[in-house]
Amino acid sequence: MYAAIHEKHGPLVGALTFRATPPFNARFVALNMSGDIDRYGELVTMEDNGHSRYLLFGKTSLLSKVFVRELFEDRDPAPRAAYAPLLYELASKPFSGQNVPVAVTGVRAVPPHSVFVTLAADSILRYDVGAATLKPVFHPGTNVRVTVGHGGLIAFSAFNAYKAFLLPLGSK
Repeated sequence: MYAAIHEKHGPLVGALTFRATPPFNARFVALNMSGDIDRYGELVTMEDNGHSRYLLFGKTSLLSKVFVRELFEDRDPAPRAAYAPLLYELASKPFSGQNVPVAVTGVRAVPPHSVFVTLAADSILRYDVGAATLKPVFHPGTNVRVTVGHGGLIAFSAFNAYKAFLLPLGSK
């Protein structure tokens, strides 16, 4: 298990990893937060072949793309994927009709290969950890709940809706 650790009322500084079974070991991992990254982004820790991978999801400005960066203790963050939300594409147009800022409002890890990213005013994205791709899987993303089911199913259900949409993940 893990918990993202922030400075008091401030940016992300690292992660606390701990075991939920005896001996309940805990370890603070100070992550290198240098460079042009979203220090207030959403952190996900995934296990990969016995090692922890620290993935940061966020934006560097209101109109920027959504980025995934892998964080490390001993080296600079590495870019893994990017996604251009609708607002990013429309920002250069004289009148876009879209004036709602896109923000990362949540992440949901589905080990071992997926992270679902909720973007307010845009969509829900799936980050494939192995392929390092970030693609939309559900639109719109506002007021949509992501639920992990048994047998590799992910359900998307809208607030006050009577239907759920299922996405089978399979073994990958």
